[in-house]
Amino acid sequence: MSFLIVVVLCYNFSSNVIVTLTVGEFTPDNNKNGFDGETKTGGELTQAFYESIGYEFVNIWKWENNKPYLRNEGYMGTLQIP
Repeated sequence: MSFLIVVVLCYNFSSNVIVTLTVGEFTPDNNKNGFDGETKTGGELTQAFYESIGYEFVNIWKWENNKPYLRNEGYMGTLQIP
């Protein structure tokens, strides 16, 4: 039995404030539809940017501390951890 997995990348962004360690030679392609994604500065990662790629800030996401957060939906109780 064999499987074919196809991954289509689009709207793939990264932040230039994230530090990564790479071994060997690596040159990212800086393409929003490519494997490495398009680099965005911290100043570009605004609520308007996230809205432009489909984030919905009325019912699903909230904007807090200059970052998108999922709204607390569903279970509102406390979780008992033994």
